[in-house]
Amino acid sequence: MAVDTDQKNVYLWYREQNVNGRITKYALNKDNILIISFPLNDTTNTLHAANFYCQIRSFDNIAEMLLMILPFAYQHK
Repeated sequence: MAVDTDQKNVYLWYREQNVNGRITKYALNKDNILIISFPLNDTTNTLHAANFYCQIRSFDNIAEMLLMILPFAYQHK
């Protein structure tokens, strides 16, 4: 998974959220890149994941990225 739990201290912002029964990880790095990692199986700490990246230039970019990715999360269960 691109979002590394062990690297929380280097992210400007980090969150985990249960999406469709799987823990999805979100992180914003110092270059304003929003990274979202969605596990593709139910194994804890799996490396089998879909990773999404977006350069954040405005709050609208965050909303647009989530609107694109959340439907993906609900299709892969």
